[in-house]
Amino acid sequence: MERREHQPGRGTRAVKRRELAIFKEYEKAAKDNDQKYFNMENGPITQRLAQIGPIFPAPFGRFGETGDKVHSLVTVMAKARVSKKNIAWGRGEDAEKPCLSIETAYIRQSSAILSCFGHRLVSRMSQVGNCALTAAKRRQDWSREEQQARSMRNAAWHATVAGQDIGEGSGQRHRYQN
Repeated sequence: MERREHQPGRGTRAVKRRELAIFKEYEKAAKDNDQKYFNMENGPITQRLAQIGPIFPAPFGRFGETGDKVHSLVTVMAKARVSKKNIAWGRGEDAEKPCLSIETAYIRQSSAILSCFGHRLVSRMSQVGNCALTAAKRRQDWSREEQQARSMRNAAWHATVAGQDIGEGSGQRHRYQN
């Protein structure tokens, strides 16, 4: 099945550009830290990065899109999960025989949930630091407006039920409206 992909103006998908940039960023950070702490360009941090082996970048785009490496990782994980569940099913530990498509969908759903959580976390970043005071003020204003609307609805309900306005001659309007 062929995946539809958005092609940005530069001819390369944004996720693919990010995937290529990750290794360069790791390499640059290692060299910068070698220079900072060991006063050499090819120091122990850069050497350790080279020893670890290739970096497996797994970037996700703003709209949940991802690269081919993540899709292949999902496939490998689903096959391993099916294999493990097949063994459990053979022993009688699992109630139903696993299916590769269901397990793949399960893993894709889990990665989508993680992606949504990440977006939600990023959306809350504006509430950190000085912006937190602004957000708190917005919440207080909204709460005050909601309380006023609730009082108005309560007064309207009482007027409908009693057949008269709460404040007419009784002096109790302040109890339901501010």
